[in-house]
Amino acid sequence: TTPRNFFQNQPFRGVMQKTPAWTETDFSQTAAEATSARMMGLYALLANDRKVYRYGEGVIQTRMKEHLKSSEHTLTTKRFTYFKLEDKGDAELIEHLLLLQYKQQNNGQLPPGNRITA
Repeated sequence: TTPRNFFQNQPFRGVMQKTPAWTETDFSQTAAEATSARMMGLYALLANDRKVYRYGEGVIQTRMKEHLKSSEHTLTTKRFTYFKLEDKGDAELIEHLLLLQYKQQNNGQLPPGNRITA
């Protein structure tokens, strides 16, 4: 399941005012620099097959730059998708819900890039 599908197909979508607009970009230093330095949100690292490699939340530019330092992430991840959220609590909640959904669909396994549940 790609992150977009989660909001279109789940009962939880009624909780949100509207479906968030995901922004997708290359997983690169150039793309990180082009992202607002203060924008908070939720993100997903996507592998070549467009499957989720990792979910996370935080200041998007900072988190992207941190992940770019990891050879494990740079070998696996080709795309970075995110959406803006103003509230850290909302970001943590939605990240947790995405991780729960992933586990349900993957025999209790987390995405390969997530070692613990938020």
